[in-house]
Parts: sequence; structure tokens; C-alpha cells
Amino acid sequence: LYHGSSEIIKNPQFDISKNINEFGRGFYLSSNKFLANEWAVRENKNGVVNEYELNIDDLKVLDFTSSSHYILSFISLLLANKSFNIESKDFYANKDYLLEHYFPNTANIDLLICPKSDNYLSIAINDFLNNKTPYEVLKEVYLGACSEVITVLISEKAFSNLSFVHSSIVESNPWFGIKNNKDLK
Repeated sequence: LYHGSSEIIKNPQFDISKNINEFGRGFYLSSNKFLANEWAVRENKNGVVNEYELNIDDLKVLDFTSSSHYILSFISLLLANKSFNIESKDFYANKDYLLEHYFPNTANIDLLICPKSDNYLSIAINDFLNNKTPYEVLKEVYLGACSEVITVLISEKAFSNLSFVHSSIVESNPWFGIKNNKDLK
């Protein structure tokens, strides 16, 4: 698994992980090194991709990609951590309903497996919350997003099961351009 960063992180720490990401507090990893390359770079600044091995044998995993039944739980997790465009009076009612009825209990979970929340999925979720997209369209986009997953460590136990393998420098050029072009779509 890979983590893109501005620095080498040999021993990620649970207590200093950020709470500002899409799925809440945790350490974000991808099996896709290219995605980690994009995460690592900033404009005119090189980054680092850290590679890890993760032993999941004794971890409790919540896998949002294992079934389409998890779509509304996944959306409620995003709603608790990410901003969306409010385009209708129904947005708040939809948000409150999802958070009340579908928010996942992660208290005893060590690891989240989530679809990568790209621009297409974010737009589909936003349109669904604003009653502009039917559930079936959202489901199609969601299932497409499940082809690329993000692994999020959310417990101290998960962090202790992570082993650093090595790191490599990622050049800002061309990776920042690739990242920026994807963000603009």
C-alpha cells in the first residue's frame, strides 16, 4: 500500500493523523502507486511516496466496496467530513435523514475500505442530495468508483499492524500537472 506525502513517514502515528480528510481522521493509503504520486506532489514541490505492508488478519474492517447496500452509509460518512454544494431546500432534510439512519458505527472498526471519491462520484452524490439525480444513477457511478479503493487506518491497532517498506521521491513535474488536470474535470 502507498501513501503520498511531502515527507518520509516511517512510523505513522494515530494520535497525529489529520481529521480534515473525506473519511475523517485516519491514515490514507492506496494500492495504486500512481494515485499516491498525485497525493505526494504540490505545485513546484516534489513529494514522497511511502510504501507499507499491512497485516489485516486481526483487524475489524468496514468495506464500503463489498456491496451496493453500503452506498447510503458511505454518503453519510462523507457528509460528516466533506462540504457539498447546497442547491435545493431538500439538501438539509436529505443530509439529516442519511446521518440519522445510515451513519456507520465505526467505534470498534480498525480499517475502512472506501471507493475513491473522485469528481464524478462527488458530483453524483451532490446531485443526489439536491434531488437532481436518481438513486439508480448514483449507484452506477458509485459502483464504478469502487474499482479504485482507499484504505483508511482509523485505530491504534491498525497503525500497529502497518510496516514501512521504503520510500521514493516523486518529481512535481509531471505529477502535479496530472493531478491538477484530474481535479479540473
